[in-house]
Amino acid sequence: MTSEQYGEAYTKGFAKTVRSLRSIGVQRDLAEECAQKAWVRGWQKIHQLRDPSIVVAWVHEIASKMFLMELRSPLVRLRDEMPDEVACACNPKSIEDPIDCRRLLSMVHPKYRALLLRVSRGEKTEVIAREEGLDPTSIRVRLLRARRDIRDGLSRAAKNGS
Repeated sequence: MTSEQYGEAYTKGFAKTVRSLRSIGVQRDLAEECAQKAWVRGWQKIHQLRDPSIVVAWVHEIASKMFLMELRSPLVRLRDEMPDEVACACNPKSIEDPIDCRRLLSMVHPKYRALLLRVSRGEKTEVIAREEGLDPTSIRVRLLRARRDIRDGLSRAAKNGS
């Protein structure tokens, strides 16, 4: 893929990448920043792209992974402190992270907390689904609901000024 072709794909695909991130609950500014980083990363890794016709979808995947890594890092630190994931999520201790992960977890419906923590460890949805006897799509839907809970909780907190 030439730089001109990649530039054309960027022009056509950047807004789609932002919309893709927004659809999973990312705020506009962060979605634009993450999309920009993903397109840069895509350019850096362009030699790994086997089919130039899927460059936009490929960059969407990069953007999603980058965003999840941003979310995952404080959750991983939280998980490492927790002797029992669910009990500690319901009975928070203070942590030194600038993002209060326990507060974020408290915004998530209790039935999704353990799932969110498993994903933060890097477990694949297919593996979780198989262990739980569910379809991978149902796991992804539950994760979507967990992200929606966090987004709604943060919106309420912003409106209340806390």
